[in-house]
Amino acid sequence: MSKSFFACGCGQSNCVFEKALGNAWSLQDKLQIEIDDLELSLKVFRSCQAVGIRIVRDFIPKSEEELSHDKFNHQSIGEIKKALKKLDLSLGMKLPE
Repeated sequence: MSKSFFACGCGQSNCVFEKALGNAWSLQDKLQIEIDDLELSLKVFRSCQAVGIRIVRDFIPKSEEELSHDKFNHQSIGEIKKALKKLDLSLGMKLPE
C-alpha cells in the first residue's frame, strides 16, 4: 500500500512531511524517519548527532528539560517540537509497548 501525501506548504517535492502526516504512515513508520529528513537547521542537526539522536524515535522519550541538559537551547527545542508536531508526535509522549 502506498503512502498518501498532504501539503505541508514547504514546496519541496521530497519533503518527509508530505509523505507522513495523518494516518497514511503508521506510528512505527514515523518513528523510523531519520533526522536528516526532518528539515532541521544545521545547528540542530549537528546537536542531534552529537548526542546520538539519529531517528525520530530517539526524540520521543525525551522531555524539553532533558534536551536542555543536552545543550539544546529554547529555539532549538522549539524547532524540534515543530517538526514532531507535523508528524502528529511530541516530546515525552508514551509509546505503545
